[in-house]
Amino acid sequence: MTGFKSNKWEESKYWMTICTPTYQRAKALNRVYDSLLNLKNPYDKGKTIQFEWLIVDDGSKDGTKDIVKKWCNEDKIPIRYYYQENQGKHVAVNFAVQHSNSEVFLTLDSDDTLLENALLVFYEEWGKIENKQNYKGLTCRCIDPETKKILGDPLPRNPFDVSTLDLRYKYKIKGEMCGFNRTDLMKLYPFPTPDPRMRFCPESIVWFEMAKKYKERLVDIPVREYIEILIMLLLDIVSIVLFLIIMDGYIV
Repeated sequence: MTGFKSNKWEESKYWMTICTPTYQRAKALNRVYDSLLNLKNPYDKGKTIQFEWLIVDDGSKDGTKDIVKKWCNEDKIPIRYYYQENQGKHVAVNFAVQHSNSEVFLTLDSDDTLLENALLVFYEEWGKIENKQNYKGLTCRCIDPETKKILGDPLPRNPFDVSTLDLRYKYKIKGEMCGFNRTDLMKLYPFPTPDPRMRFCPESIVWFEMAKKYKERLVDIPVREYIEILIMLLLDIVSIVLFLIIMDGYIV
């Protein structure tokens, strides 16, 4: 694993790690970068609350490395970049988690766009939770970039404390959301890697395991733009089916 970082990056300084696993997305990655440049930082007791951007390049051959190096030279935000041979998003995230010292960890895909208030919302709403040891993280809403309307089903109440399992199967709430998890829990619940040939692992496997012990807080505030693409959903379904075939008995 090779890598580099911007001069602005400093060890053990960040409240949030924003991790972007990427593969062959050089033309889309600027969407993430531009949105991170516009993030408003919270202030707490006279201190600026910071984030880092940790990019794990999963074997791209499209010039991703050169683009990120250019951004590191601009030195506008703290960036770390690592390159690995193609192994899949789940392996990239596992690596990023193990190399993160932040309090919370957010995975942001290579074509996502955070709203400028996202960090403010995350920090403020997380701060309202008293018994954080009982929570895995905080989840907010996504909006359609054209209509600016919140995507997905309405919440029963706001805020809404619930386990991921109950959210899906008891309340049957659907819709794209955006949230972070505690970094310490991400280290305790890595994505399974039963077969090196596997290039995809459904995130729900880990979220459901966490849900057996921890709940999450949902708030009805948008923090991310999301473009719904049907073909991507179909590809996810195919990948999940293939994954379950490979796992063969992992889930009971």
